[in-house]
Amino acid sequence: MTPAELRVRVGGETAATLERGTDGLSLSYDADYLAWPDAVPLSLSLPLRVRPHVGPLVETWLDGLLPDRAVEREEWRRRVGAVSASPFGLLSTPIGSECAGAVQFEGTTAGARRQLGEQPSRRSALEPISETDLAAVLAEMSEGALLGGWRDDPPASFSLAGTMPKLAVRHGRAPWCKAIGDEPTTHILKPSLPRYPGQAVGEHLALSTARRLGIEAVRTHVALIGGIETLVVERFDRSLRSPGGDIARIHQEDLCQALGLPLGQRFERDGGPGPGDVARLLAMHSSDCSADLRSWFRRLVYCWLIVANDAHAKNHALLHLPGAVCRLAPMYDTESWLPYTDVAASEIDLAMSLGDGYQAGDGARIDDWQQLAREFGLDTQWAAAEVLRIAQHTPAHLEAAIDALEAAARSGGMPARLLDAVVLRSESVLADL
Repeated sequence: MTPAELRVRVGGETAATLERGTDGLSLSYDADYLAWPDAVPLSLSLPLRVRPHVGPLVETWLDGLLPDRAVEREEWRRRVGAVSASPFGLLSTPIGSECAGAVQFEGTTAGARRQLGEQPSRRSALEPISETDLAAVLAEMSEGALLGGWRDDPPASFSLAGTMPKLAVRHGRAPWCKAIGDEPTTHILKPSLPRYPGQAVGEHLALSTARRLGIEAVRTHVALIGGIETLVVERFDRSLRSPGGDIARIHQEDLCQALGLPLGQRFERDGGPGPGDVARLLAMHSSDCSADLRSWFRRLVYCWLIVANDAHAKNHALLHLPGAVCRLAPMYDTESWLPYTDVAASEIDLAMSLGDGYQAGDGARIDDWQQLAREFGLDTQWAAAEVLRIAQHTPAHLEAAIDALEAAARSGGMPARLLDAVVLRSESVLADL
């Protein structure tokens, strides 16, 4: 039976109690947590307060911790033997022990904790994974398995939002390990899918190029694991406390969660946030809104230039750090659509509107970008210079990122396809600006 209450921990500290009642879900922050100087909110949509949070915002935040598609959640339910595929039901299982950010869920009674897989011998453990076993799981994912994960009992599980298969692992002496119980994972593995050949390389190049342009983005590399091309992503919500020490969880939430918006509104055209909405959120809550607004502006320019058409609100996040610090998280899950289509770049719809519409050809003039900068409260001359800099230098930085690839990753068709497309796009954009 699914417990009626779950304890919510943040960074190992008891933060709140999540209760399922006849009227829905309620979330109550722990009094000691509210008094703690380093307390962070679970979400901007669920601010720290004595009065319980009730209603849709609790469900929306919880829902945002899980994979997007219902069929994937049902597969999780079947795999771990959960009574329900609801967010509360799934997070009542070992899946709730490792989520995005610093949150963990556990039962409030001994029986519920046993159901969650809390056994003294396995409360906290790292189990080395052989390359053969890891490759087998990645192969299943690459060939269409809904989710990555392990089939042990109790499961060494995790929950990651999104539509693409992902596997959360711990980098260690093995070099890869399953993280069980309280042990956090440190990396996410994403194999290329047959319908998107070279996907792992494409995403790595997009993020590596962004960093070379001075846009904060997650660190990645491409690995061949058992012959499977895999993107290896360093989790930005994990950090090493000290050399050779423990791994700390850092709290984060995506922009849909921060704004209290359901998954179905992740795209602006479906009722989700646009560039200005995010800018206003940063202006209200960022601990360094000037720096974060500039970062947000650069990110928009870059995603527009390379036609990263999946850069919706769930693919941007906020970090919540001790001391009431809130910052824009590094860019992640970003890839150009150009290598996968013959449609003109200017005709492809973006996740957020720019200028007069959603197509990548809209908002293509310097005046449009300066108007956006004005709305953000940024200097318009700086904005114009940044648009030109990114448009001019992206091809060269992309070429440098390609040159830095291992030979095996460079030998596929993706690097050349992406570079050719980005060069053409850059030339077209510069001619129109």
